[in-house]
Amino acid sequence: MRIECFGRYQVTVPAGSVFSVPSVTLPNVEFRAQREGAATLEAFQGKLKAFAQKLRNSPHDSEKSLLHRVEALSPDAAVVVFRESAAATEVFEIQGWRWLAPGVEYIATGATTTAEVTADTPLFAQAAHNLRFRAPGTMPQSPGLCLQDAWIPGGAHRRESVSARLTLPAQGVTITLATELPVPKTRDDQLLARWNAAKRVSAPLPKFEELRNGTRMVDGRTAEELVLLANNDRGVPTLDAKLEAYGDRTPQRPTLRISMTVEQLDAPAGAGVNQPLSRKAALELWDSLTQSIRQRAGAF
Repeated sequence: MRIECFGRYQVTVPAGSVFSVPSVTLPNVEFRAQREGAATLEAFQGKLKAFAQKLRNSPHDSEKSLLHRVEALSPDAAVVVFRESAAATEVFEIQGWRWLAPGVEYIATGATTTAEVTADTPLFAQAAHNLRFRAPGTMPQSPGLCLQDAWIPGGAHRRESVSARLTLPAQGVTITLATELPVPKTRDDQLLARWNAAKRVSAPLPKFEELRNGTRMVDGRTAEELVLLANNDRGVPTLDAKLEAYGDRTPQRPTLRISMTVEQLDAPAGAGVNQPLSRKAALELWDSLTQSIRQRAGAF
């Protein structure tokens, strides 16, 4: 087992699992890890140059090209402002590019208007510069947000959302974790109410076994939990678990949403996955992971 961090939270994950934090969203900007980050600074610079040239060579209906502006901030960072299409007139896309280490590359992306582009461009330059490299397996001890192999230092923002993903390919396991500020508008929008309403509809649901439908404690608060066993749309025996703990619309107490899918449950070895899990093992994995989630010490 090992501890990973995502956003301002931490979770204990199984050894051998693949854990990633593909995106973090703050007010007006989303930080996205690039799947194939440049191996060297020179490769990053070449990639950026090629992207800008492609935009420069693409015509726009009323301007010379889609490219509005490219500004090198430092050898490992730049801001690119461009139109998304030849017909776009009022909206620009802004991207803050940042290379942090071999294979670790981020783009901070967002949109702005013609009237605001001059004022907004420095904000994305700052967003790119705020990114810091975080060595795999390290746990920050000061305020900030964890990304994949990266770190954004600082206190709370008025809007924060983080998504993380964990897989155990040999066992057919996929887990997603998310923190976000919005909460359901009414009780009817909460997890168990949505499920109970779905069971009352006239159209018949696929055959399923309801293993859990209730509440439990996660991160010191009450969470709603639903665990189902059914065949998926490909006829594969699948365990589907969901858990939602609702917050108070502040970064200090966000809404937590966790889901786990386990395919080929109780299947013989070799039937689609190398090491299929039993129902008991799948539930133990689910309980172990959800019980380990907590706010990281020093997160704020």
